[in-house]
Amino acid sequence: MNKYVEEGMKSFNDKNLEYKNPYKQSTKEYNDFDRGWTQALKRCPNYKFKRFI
Repeated sequence: MNKYVEEGMKSFNDKNLEYKNPYKQSTKEYNDFDRGWTQALKRCPNYKFKRFI
């Protein structure tokens, strides 16, 4: 797992569904951050978040 994926996961856990990707769209960093944020969402045990998947 690279640092951008980890950063995305941390962002999800720290901000509870406030998605703010700090990287420019269509870059590898943007995609990796998004991947980490989405993986954290999918792993969230809280049922209320499941409606977003």
